[in-house]
Amino acid sequence: MLDFVELTFNYARGIFPRYSSDYSNHIYNQPQLFTILLMKTYLKSTYREIIEFLDVSDKITKFLKLTKLPHYTTIQKFFVRMSATKLKELNNLILFIHPIDCELAAMDGTGHTSDYADHYYAKIRGKCRKSYIKKHIAIDVDTRMILNYAANRGPKYDTQFAIASIRQLKSYKPHYTLADRAYDTEPIKKCINEELGA
Repeated sequence: MLDFVELTFNYARGIFPRYSSDYSNHIYNQPQLFTILLMKTYLKSTYREIIEFLDVSDKITKFLKLTKLPHYTTIQKFFVRMSATKLKELNNLILFIHPIDCELAAMDGTGHTSDYADHYYAKIRGKCRKSYIKKHIAIDVDTRMILNYAANRGPKYDTQFAIASIRQLKSYKPHYTLADRAYDTEPIKKCINEELGA
């Protein structure tokens, strides 16, 4: 776990400024908070659980130079205000440091809302959401490294994302591109064959 923490923290220091604002209280820096957030994701724990984990992890808190543990809501607030641009920068840095030979690229999309209401309940009440967030991702199948991702307001067809994503994959030169039936159109196949040579 300590190896994971060290690696994450060092990547985060290369991307995030030390503090989000000159006027913040400067108790915790952004690389520290980002590392804790990724530990939470890696361990599949809750915000409360990751702080409890840190409470008994002397080596990790010493490495992160945490003299006082953050409240779990501090990690939640950091996640909410974290920029998607910073995540893209981090992903690009990792891909630059670890170049990959992409045999298989896979892409898919999914939609989600911030509404936890049951779909059937929302429908009978006439409160169905007409728009939502649609996320798309393309990965290298062997390493699971993210090659491209985008988030748009839905509803949008996967095909609208596909052409742009395929063009972003050019530099990785995949031999095959995998996708489900939503991407099965002639323009997409033509783009894969002619522009990617896959």
